[in-house]
Amino acid sequence: MSDPFPTSPKYVRSAAKVALPSALAGIVALVLTVGYGLADGIAGSLGVVALLVAPLLLTGALFHYRAAAISISVDASLLASALGLWLFDVLGAAAVALCAWLLVVALRVVRATDEGKEALDRLPGQPTRLLLVSIIGTILLGALFLTFPAATIDGQGTTAIDAIFMSTSATCVTGLSVVNLVADGLHNPVLTTLTPFGQLVLLVLVQIGGLGIMTLSAAVVIVLGGRIGPRTHQALQSSVEEEHRRHLERSLRKIFQMTVIIECIGAALLFVRFYPTMSDVGLAAWHSVFLAVSAFNNAGFALFSDNLTSYRSDLLVNLVVMGLITAGGLGFLVIATLTRWKSYRQSVESTWHRFPPQVRVVVTFSTLLTLAGTVLFYYFDFARSLDGLSRGDKLLAAAFQSVTFRTAGFNTVDLSEISRVTLVISLILMYVGGSPGGTAGGVKTTTVAVAAFAVIAMLRGRDEVEIGDRSVPKAVVYRSIAILLSFTGVFVVGVILMLVAEPDKSLDSLLFETMSALGTVGVSFGITPYCSAVGKLVLVMLMFAGRVGPLSMALAIGEDVRGRAGVKLPEGKMMVG
Repeated sequence: MSDPFPTSPKYVRSAAKVALPSALAGIVALVLTVGYGLADGIAGSLGVVALLVAPLLLTGALFHYRAAAISISVDASLLASALGLWLFDVLGAAAVALCAWLLVVALRVVRATDEGKEALDRLPGQPTRLLLVSIIGTILLGALFLTFPAATIDGQGTTAIDAIFMSTSATCVTGLSVVNLVADGLHNPVLTTLTPFGQLVLLVLVQIGGLGIMTLSAAVVIVLGGRIGPRTHQALQSSVEEEHRRHLERSLRKIFQMTVIIECIGAALLFVRFYPTMSDVGLAAWHSVFLAVSAFNNAGFALFSDNLTSYRSDLLVNLVVMGLITAGGLGFLVIATLTRWKSYRQSVESTWHRFPPQVRVVVTFSTLLTLAGTVLFYYFDFARSLDGLSRGDKLLAAAFQSVTFRTAGFNTVDLSEISRVTLVISLILMYVGGSPGGTAGGVKTTTVAVAAFAVIAMLRGRDEVEIGDRSVPKAVVYRSIAILLSFTGVFVVGVILMLVAEPDKSLDSLLFETMSALGTVGVSFGITPYCSAVGKLVLVMLMFAGRVGPLSMALAIGEDVRGRAGVKLPEGKMMVG
């Protein structure tokens, strides 16, 4: 049977130019109708017209892609319908399903054109730029949901700047907040308060941001029995550090399974503590899941207005949260190596030397930083933020803050009461952060380790940088130094911008908030909600830069630039130091 639609490339290009804007217009109209309750007027009329025109154009343009489009559209529609039935109502479910169908098919139409195919095919080959695009897209989508009236208890939705701030903070797993996450009697009545729907939006953004959009989506496909394509494999190589597709798929499956298992165990343990005090299964379960996901992804959000101050003497809550933070901050490679039981069949010394160099560096530096932070916090804040606690509770609080300062953002003491020495210590811990391959921020422990051993090698007059029984490639040394310098440079610029935007705030508080944002930590002196719009935007940019990495942002901007391959310039002497 002949196809009734034209099959010329010219028609495909023409249809694509009209189909995508029509689909986007329909989606915007449905968002205005369902999200903001604007069922009447111009928006509704434009939505009807767009939704009538777009499917016709899309169907006509997809003549020989019809089978694939129908398959994907049905799956997307079923998933979106289930989500819509839960979040909205039957009408809302139909709207969400139609949005998903239009967007998926519209993208397929764009891919049918030569220009669209070239643009989409190039993106996976530029993993850094793909990372930027995916994070920005997630932030904007999350901000849109947070502006819905259903996201706040006053039915007004968050303001645009607050929505962007909260979406960025969640996607970049930071934890800084300019709204109340819950109304529990201790919340700030001046600030907007989120509903369970708004909390759910934050939780989803935290999970997506912690694992990474590409990693999470590819892992889901593999777990469900699918396979990733060569372009997706290329884009994921740098983040998972696996070259062969078979090994990459196995690693992604382990990452997904490990995340689910750790978060479920953490949520179950927290439920044991929360249920007796809350006396409501649903509420206790929701608080447990939210805190477990937030802690493992090093986000720092908690559904308590005082964060975790009320639980500073609770050993179970403290140990579970610290364990989740540490697991997320160590990285999936380190966790997988440490939990491989066959590695422990030999002596402790032999087992330790059999671990990869990265695992040994991460475990050693993480342990030293945690112990040093605990001792120093306990000593310098004994009569400050820890005042009034028993010695045991002081030690527990010091250990908790030492762990959370690295990247998590929780607090069990009033951080505005810490001493200036502790402030400097906390800045150092936030600067270092966690470890690569995990959910933590900062410059990473391995980066600091490589730079430190490079200095030691220079002082010893050696050309090779050695860590343990391995030498470090010069490219890794250069990259480590570049990361340290770029991170420091962004921090200095961020402090200057915050001083300009917030002249009424103290230098101590601005230093603390700036490093907290750039290191994607989330701890705060409590000034963030009271920053100006400009100050909030500066913090948004710092959180984004901290999650992506200043060096990665620079590489993404210059990703198409090619160097002088094979050309060696003559050396020039230069005095330094």
